[in-house]
Amino acid sequence: NPISITTKSVLVTRDIDLLVELSRVAECRVNFSIGSLDDDVWRKTEPGTPKPLKRMEAMQQLVEAGVSAGVLLAPIIPGLSDSQESLEAVVRAAADHQAMYLAPNVLHLKPGSREWFMPFLRESYPHLYPEHQDAYKTSYAPREYTRAVLELVDSLREKWMLGDRHVVPVEPRGQLALEI
Repeated sequence: NPISITTKSVLVTRDIDLLVELSRVAECRVNFSIGSLDDDVWRKTEPGTPKPLKRMEAMQQLVEAGVSAGVLLAPIIPGLSDSQESLEAVVRAAADHQAMYLAPNVLHLKPGSREWFMPFLRESYPHLYPEHQDAYKTSYAPREYTRAVLELVDSLREKWMLGDRHVVPVEPRGQLALEI
């Protein structure tokens, strides 16, 4: 069975030996969620998480060991992390740290997220609050905005020679024995 881990933590490297062994018998990928390299945005939107560059370093460790790992450029937050400079900083760092792929995701505010995010935005970035109130009448950003951001990320991926999430074919080699 394939496995996919999505994390903001660098502690996943503690299991590098297991992930390498698992990668030998099944599709295994580790996705590092990184929405911005900007220290202010990171501190306010992801308190308590490791610095984004530390996550990039952990990802590189996994790739160098033979584990499929890459970046989920997410969430891309309108007005905070959606500029070309901000997006390119993440894409460039992902390429520099040997990411095998990079996949973007624009912020969506489903029930549960909206109740946390909107008060946070009003307090931390009050100038963006009215724009988000208008744009997020549904859970998702407007289609035209999303399409433009994803096209920009596609062009940056191409520029920095980074792939999208791709399936790496794995030849079955037996069963992995897990000790409990």
